Amino acid sequence: MRKPKSLTAFTLTELLIATAIFSIVILSMYSAMHAGILSYRKIDSASRVYQIARVIFNRMESDLKNSFVYAKDDAHFKGAKETLEFFTSIDSYDQEGNVSTNVCRVKYALTPDGKLMRTCFKGLQALEENLNLEGDELSADIKEIILQYAYKTNDADDPFVWKDNTDEHKDSLPLAVKIELTGDTFSFTKTVSLVR
Repeated sequence: MRKPKSLTAFTLTELLIATAIFSIVILSMYSAMHAGILSYRKIDSASRVYQIARVIFNRMESDLKNSFVYAKDDAHFKGAKETLEFFTSIDSYDQEGNVSTNVCRVKYALTPDGKLMRTCFKGLQALEENLNLEGDELSADIKEIILQYAYKTNDADDPFVWKDNTDEHKDSLPLAVKIELTGDTFSFTKTVSLVR
């Protein structure tokens, strides 16, 4: 006696082939998903580095563009290869949204452990020397910061020169400041013009 066709089942071979095809499809989907996740992580970490550099450059540019000569014979703009200190005006907002402009002395410095710090001395603190205030950490991933300062020359062919410090020009602000940030996997450069 023969079984009716509706009661026939899959053979073992058919089940093994179906399982193999299903496994190949699942493995392909997993591989594609895994590659996508790895790509996302790589792009996200690269994007994070660019965002950190952008924030640092924007903060420094804002402070530098608002800098001013403190006194006729001494601008109080002290720049070296890895540190920068100057007077600037900073807008601050209270809880009601009112704006007040404060005169501040801002200092940027790289600590030995690779943290770029920004210290802001407000009010009367700005006039005091040798204060040790805790600064705000801008980034912990900086290996080196190189600062250069552009000053005017009397040479028509070469109207300005880049210097590693501001020692020779205590009575004026530089024309521009070149900022180079270097880390393990990145190097960014920005030039901020102070010409008004």
